[in-house]
Amino acid sequence: MLVPFTRINNVDIDKIQRIQMDASARITQFLTRKIDVMSVYLSNEWPQIEKRANVKFNMLRVSDFGLNLLGASVIVGNAFAEQNPETVRKLLRATAKGYRDAMADPKSAAKIMAKYMKVPEDPDVLDRQVEATVVSTNAPAGKPVGWQESADWQANLTLLKETGGIAEIKPLGAYYSNDYLQ
Repeated sequence: MLVPFTRINNVDIDKIQRIQMDASARITQFLTRKIDVMSVYLSNEWPQIEKRANVKFNMLRVSDFGLNLLGASVIVGNAFAEQNPETVRKLLRATAKGYRDAMADPKSAAKIMAKYMKVPEDPDVLDRQVEATVVSTNAPAGKPVGWQESADWQANLTLLKETGGIAEIKPLGAYYSNDYLQ
């Protein structure tokens, strides 16, 4: 999302030296100061990297600079959803309940998650990951968790098209549906 970010903030992207590298190498490259900036997922990578380095890093939240990106999604095939609408509704209802419970008590949510993790995570990191997830999860007033606004989709798709991320914008129904939320 660097191209859209620089475009909406009037930054000349040609003045930025960009390096494409394997995802597994980028954290090491950053921590050894071979690269100055890298993008991270605030809800999982950021707490891990800060814990690993024992440093509080400067954070530039792109949303504070006009790049409001759509977040996590549940992806279901059209045929499955049409044939199993109640299963999709139940999955989304259970997911929303989990998010609401985590929002009400993030520390308890992190402890519950820790019990089921195959690869243990440092408790402090897990607390911060849940907190970051909770902070970034929102829904319009009176709408269920997971609700998507067409204006947000249109803005993201328009930006992707204008910056060459996608070639065409399909009808919004090809990207998302609120039909299964309750």
